[in-house]
Amino acid sequence: MKIVIIIICAFILILLILGLYLSFTLTRPKRDSLEYYHKINHDNKMDEGIEKLKRTKFELTLRDGYLIHGEYSLNQDSNKYVILVHGWTANREAMIPQALVFYELGFNVILYDNRAHGENVHNATTMGKLESLDLNEVIDWTYKKFGKDIILGTIGVSLGGATVLLNLKYQKNLKFVISDCPYTNSRKLGIEILNSRHLPGLLLIEFIEFWTLIINHFSFKQTSAINRINDNKTPIMFIHGKKDTFINMHHSIDLYNKLECKKKIVLFACCKLRPKLPL
Repeated sequence: MKIVIIIICAFILILLILGLYLSFTLTRPKRDSLEYYHKINHDNKMDEGIEKLKRTKFELTLRDGYLIHGEYSLNQDSNKYVILVHGWTANREAMIPQALVFYELGFNVILYDNRAHGENVHNATTMGKLESLDLNEVIDWTYKKFGKDIILGTIGVSLGGATVLLNLKYQKNLKFVISDCPYTNSRKLGIEILNSRHLPGLLLIEFIEFWTLIINHFSFKQTSAINRINDNKTPIMFIHGKKDTFINMHHSIDLYNKLECKKKIVLFACCKLRPKLPL
């Protein structure tokens, strides 16, 4: 009996340690530099026309004192604006290809680094909980700086795709939202990723969330985009790659089916670059 108790305690200890490691990996990932995405964009010819962007840097101190870095490029005599939100481990430079498309369409483009990413202080990311509030402050800053009568929308990728959806709880005046490869909630995504690595997802996710609650004070329930869009009226477009091996396309499909507002979904045969996981 004593041996059984020791084995059980050892097993739980291993799960706690592994959960702590995975929680740390999730909330404090190894982030890529602006130079890294500048090179990717250039090598893949995704930055053609970048010289047209008149990039003005800005800094914004958020409600909790955290400082984020961003930039905007203005289109002469245009009252159309779009805020671009990057994904996990990435930074604002990763959104340059999308920014160029919107700039050519006559939009003023605003990019910024999510907390814990890019040029910002490297603390914890919360998978959309705080990031959606941060986006809300960027939106308020945009209205204050450029006027409340502007046409404003948001586009996000991956973590950014979930963030722009979570933000709809706070913003009702946006003209459109584009969510590229979002997740319905980070708990479900975490289980799928763990299972794909031949790990017990349903078991490990409990220990990961145990540590995110203790250390970073958020639960996966607070990152559930699918529970935030029930009464949404803002038009939303979903984009997803059919061969996406990081966030399965069913996340976008489930979100799309949940909505009753004006909506559209586009599924592409290709897949985007994905962050490397230490698993």
